[in-house]
Amino acid sequence: MLSEAASYLIVNFHGLGKRPSWVAAEEAFNWCDDPGEYCNYLDAIAELSAKIPERITFDDGNASDFEIATPALVERGLKADFFVCAGRLGQAGYCDASAIRDMVGAGMTIGSHGWGHVDWRRASDSELQQEIETAAATLEDALGTSVDSVAIPFGSYDARVMRRLGRFRKVYTSDRGFARHGKRILPRKSFNRNWTDTTIAQTVSAPPSALARVKHELVMIYKRSR
Repeated sequence: MLSEAASYLIVNFHGLGKRPSWVAAEEAFNWCDDPGEYCNYLDAIAELSAKIPERITFDDGNASDFEIATPALVERGLKADFFVCAGRLGQAGYCDASAIRDMVGAGMTIGSHGWGHVDWRRASDSELQQEIETAAATLEDALGTSVDSVAIPFGSYDARVMRRLGRFRKVYTSDRGFARHGKRILPRKSFNRNWTDTTIAQTVSAPPSALARVKHELVMIYKRSR
């Protein structure tokens, strides 16, 4: 078992329930169609949190964050970080400003997932300005409070992207693996259609070896310096 003081697992979800027709095929792989299945994962997280600290996040700002995810979290006394695409705020199928304020009122945290869910490594400097600065400012205006965390769309980053993220206290990626306490850049394990009821328990009970953790850290170092 990994040391509780050293590491923790961040479990990431996307949309829940009936998937809208406009959701791209690559995003559908991470969509949880059955809200009951999602609740089972929450129960597993709550049960295992005594063994290793865990954190829950959501990407994209889908309407199901407010309609399904948040009530189930509140019912279990759990909290989560929701990373919203500011450019989708108020669009059909996505949370609006009122919803994210209500989520904060329920104990949740709102972070940025950029503006239009694009690959930041392929974005121009002006596009990155909108994706990072404009998106955060838009969410801050909607919430009336600061936004100090960000989740990188597609987990795609490099040295240029990282330099632009200096305003954020925490940066979440999609690198899988366990996060380390005290680190600013945090990998996550995202739900996908291949998960079963035992996936989370198996992950916690069979953590990577020390060598695997070192290799994983080296990959992340390479990605943020390339």
